[in-house]
Amino acid sequence: MVYKWMLTFFGFPLGGLISYLIVGSVMDVRSSALSGLIVGLVVGAAQWFVLRKAIPLSYWWILNSGVGVALGLYLGTVIIGTGIDSSELILRGGITGFCLGMMQWFLLKQHVRFSGVWIIAIPIFWALGWFTTKEVGIDLSKGWAVFGASGAIVFTILTYLVLRYIHRVKI
Repeated sequence: MVYKWMLTFFGFPLGGLISYLIVGSVMDVRSSALSGLIVGLVVGAAQWFVLRKAIPLSYWWILNSGVGVALGLYLGTVIIGTGIDSSELILRGGITGFCLGMMQWFLLKQHVRFSGVWIIAIPIFWALGWFTTKEVGIDLSKGWAVFGASGAIVFTILTYLVLRYIHRVKI
């Protein structure tokens, strides 16, 4: 059921808050990597908690998610910078989503036949999460490590649809 997967939504604001309290704003490569790790671990834990009954994923899902977001946000900051224009957010989001999607795919491919779709979908959805957050008028000058609740809702709904498509997951 979609309502169970929607619980993963809470990983985004919780991860963003914890990251902001520990690291502060994402202003450079160091803060981007550490913030990305925190966000990825929290989001990954929320996803693993819901997915573990439908797909026999190990705890590695959590660590892979943390490494994926950390690497992605780090590379995005190195390549794009920390700007908050729509194009910068979308590109940095795509890079972060690609790294996250790849790291999660390494585990997903063992259990899901069409798991390659995940690698394509996650960068698009992560970028769309940032675009949505920017378009609803959230103040991004604070240097958040992850998109806001509006983007998280979009990301969560779209990832649910992909999971239903690639695995017929009954969450």
